[in-house]
Amino acid sequence: MVLPADLANNVRKMTGGASLNANITQHINIDARGADASIDAKIRAGMEQSRQATLSDVLQHLRRGGVLMNEIKARI
Repeated sequence: MVLPADLANNVRKMTGGASLNANITQHINIDARGADASIDAKIRAGMEQSRQATLSDVLQHLRRGGVLMNEIKARI
């Protein structure tokens, strides 16, 4: 996840200029053997929609300075 500039700047300020690097890699195999060809596409579209919603929720939470931001501050 790449943080938007406003959040990245806040993290840099909190860490005294240090950067926090994290990479999340997720591999998902979909086994839709025997199903209609459109099922795989529907599953993948749903997964992408879920990914976007999760990312949006995390970024909103960080911007509000809630528990997640407090957890980040506590670990610095």
